[in-house]
Amino acid sequence: MDLIPVLPHEFDAVYEEMENNFILEERRDKADAFAVMAEPRFTLYHMTESGAHMGFVSVWQFKNFLFIEHLVTYKQYRKQGYARMALMSLAEIGLPMVLEVEPPTTEEARGRIEFYKKVGFCL
Repeated sequence: MDLIPVLPHEFDAVYEEMENNFILEERRDKADAFAVMAEPRFTLYHMTESGAHMGFVSVWQFKNFLFIEHLVTYKQYRKQGYARMALMSLAEIGLPMVLEVEPPTTEEARGRIEFYKKVGFCL
């Protein structure tokens, strides 16, 4: 699995998945999300394997840490290890990683928190 930067002409498809996976309060509106791609510290990556897109991850790289803003494995590829592999690839940069999770008020939220714990994050 490789992380490949999303190109501007690929943005619409990625943003559609962002809309499907994050409520409005957890994402920028489309114009702002596209504009932030020009920020030098920000990269929106496809999670790819054999040319297929398995999901995406958006990352801010600061001097002392990475901030993972969004991480999505597309529905048909979930529970196959792609999110874990994406995080392992980012770990190779050698900086601590930080991300935000929602409160554990739903089964889905609790599952996400457990996933992050399993791959080495802590609350």
